[in-house]
Amino acid sequence: MLVEPETPVWTAVPAGLWPEVLERAQVHGVLPLLSDALRRAAPLNTVPSTVVRAAVDAESHTARRSLMFQAACAELASACATRNLPLIALKGIHLASAVYPSPGLRPMGDIDVLVPRPRAREAWEIARALGYVPVASTALDRELGTAHHFTPLRRGGVDLEIHWQLLPPALGLCGPDGHDQLFARAEPFTIRTVQVLGLAPNDLLLHLCAHAAHVHLLETRLSSVWDLAAVFGWCDRRGVTVNAGELWTRAERWGVAPGLALMLDLAQRYTDVTVPAPIRTVLTRIDIPPAVREAAEAHLDRPADGTVISTHLTSLFDAAIPWRTRLRLARDRAWLTGWRRPFQLAASYRRRWRQLTPTQRQQLRTFASGRNTLAGWLNKRTADPPTPRLRRG
Repeated sequence: MLVEPETPVWTAVPAGLWPEVLERAQVHGVLPLLSDALRRAAPLNTVPSTVVRAAVDAESHTARRSLMFQAACAELASACATRNLPLIALKGIHLASAVYPSPGLRPMGDIDVLVPRPRAREAWEIARALGYVPVASTALDRELGTAHHFTPLRRGGVDLEIHWQLLPPALGLCGPDGHDQLFARAEPFTIRTVQVLGLAPNDLLLHLCAHAAHVHLLETRLSSVWDLAAVFGWCDRRGVTVNAGELWTRAERWGVAPGLALMLDLAQRYTDVTVPAPIRTVLTRIDIPPAVREAAEAHLDRPADGTVISTHLTSLFDAAIPWRTRLRLARDRAWLTGWRRPFQLAASYRRRWRQLTPTQRQQLRTFASGRNTLAGWLNKRTADPPTPRLRRG
């Protein structure tokens, strides 16, 4: 468990325990935060030099990678701006560039951006023009119908995910609120002199909680908890007050109220953040079973097999999905696997036909007309009289 930076407990840490502290900070993705805490609050002569060096190196490495990701995001945002395509920076790139005090404190593995669904293919084409290539084979039409982002793109050491929806549609989350309102509420910030949109504080809190709890089932460990502490600190520095009533209403509409309550409860337990009293009051409407809280704390204290925590969280979250959402999900599954499928196949065949060269089209016509080896063999087999077979008595 990480400690508050202001608490002078570093001198009480036995020398033999520091390797475990480093290992757990690495597992939880908070090693740069440990470096910052040591620099600001710990008397460095009481901390082994190897520990300080490892933490500082992690922060420097994170800062260098953040600069690389920021340059790539600024380039993409600038290219989208020339075509009047709105773009919201999500998760790591937004947190590192605007929310955390320093980009070196928030590691990230890729760039996540949100664009309007009708223009998602256009954003994909812009990224391809900038030199990004998909990491695997992809079918854009199928992904637009069943997923919430395209197959990741890669250029050099930068991975890019283009989203048109915040959360996977299979979860039934963030549907009724509408993503158009997300763009209307988004707030601008600057990356490398380029203006980029970021989620508003309420939307950012909801997305982080839903992503960590509902989507990844606490797989992201303590880093996701400290993200929430960073958001509250960011709001305090800007003098912004999170509207508790609006936060609760939107959480219910998105279907992420249980995840919001659990994640903010963990943030109070594992960080130095103080969740505002109005938010704590509305969160008491969600009853988190003690078994779920204990499983979450055990999972964070000693990350191991995630089966136990996954079972507890899934049962908690499934019970919170409204029955109307359940019906809509069942309808969507029937729509995708029922009579719509032949039309999807026909559209796929038509798209493939357009990608063929004239020579390939002629070869395919020849094959279909029967003037080829396989078709001729089949015709010959059909014309010849069948060979009689002896029947066993």
